[in-house]
Amino acid sequence: MLTKSLPAKIILPFIAAVIIFVLFSFENNYEKPETNPEPPATRELQLGLSPHPDIGLCVIGLDKGFFLEHHLYLTFKNYESNSETFHTGLAKGEVQIAVTDDLTMSMAAFDTQRFFIIASLSTSDSFMGIAARRDRGITKAADLQGKTIGVQKRSPAHYFLSTFLADNSVDAHEIRFNDMPNKKLSPSLANGEIDAIVAEAPYLEQARTRLGVEAISFTMPGEYRRRQLLVVSKKFFTSNPEIVVSLIKGLVKAGQYAEQYPMESWKIVSRKLGIMENQASLRAWRSLQLKVSLDQSLLHLMEEQARWAISNGLVKSTTIPDYLNIFFSTPLETVDPGAVTIIR
Repeated sequence: MLTKSLPAKIILPFIAAVIIFVLFSFENNYEKPETNPEPPATRELQLGLSPHPDIGLCVIGLDKGFFLEHHLYLTFKNYESNSETFHTGLAKGEVQIAVTDDLTMSMAAFDTQRFFIIASLSTSDSFMGIAARRDRGITKAADLQGKTIGVQKRSPAHYFLSTFLADNSVDAHEIRFNDMPNKKLSPSLANGEIDAIVAEAPYLEQARTRLGVEAISFTMPGEYRRRQLLVVSKKFFTSNPEIVVSLIKGLVKAGQYAEQYPMESWKIVSRKLGIMENQASLRAWRSLQLKVSLDQSLLHLMEEQARWAISNGLVKSTTIPDYLNIFFSTPLETVDPGAVTIIR
């Protein structure tokens, strides 16, 4: 029996349809290999600071690897004091970002506004105090009148002393001030060169240890809430905003860790900074509030410090700087909007 061939005009479209169906099925069922984008490159940053417990978030973040999580390789450049950190480190370009205190920035703003304050990293109202000699007749605040007091001028300790004297009705003009760096305070008090010192907790503890039963201390909780501030050059931030944001992210995570694990955080900071773990150092640590923020009370404090500097002749200007020009909240708002309460 003979079979007739199908006409080409029927076969060709059929074959084409089969080919299209096969290709379509292959395309939809074929698993394409996943493409993993390369992770962001790790950037390096050197942070200028004075190694004291109130820079604890920086130490915790570095120890726990929180900065590396955000592709930031952070190292520290240490300075003797907060003032040196700013004036030698940041202002002279040795570092582009640093941690320093509120008074240093209040004073610096009279001369330059080339820097941004982008966050506060810690607050304490009992990290500063006065240590004095009982054998010089000092048993209460009023006894400081007429005495010689060692203090680093133009520092938070100087501002603290002025506030303390005013609150206790002691005439500052009746005080003999001896301007000296922190490292000389305790030895000078111990050898009788001066009658009292004003300093941060670690130096106060040194002085009390040297004097023993002859030591008497004065504090002023609640009157002066000192801040440690994160400050960056405006030029550096303009060119490297992502580095600053990565730093903020690591610090915020360190703050969360410190809140959840306070004693473990203290052990990390004391170990890294070589601080003796005793009751005095632990009390000082507990007085610290380690939190990344930028709030309205900081603005009020710096304006009050500016008025103090003007009235004491520590600056030439008689006009309070516009501190809002150096408060820059964008990096912190990007990471934690609720931490910013500055009103513009």
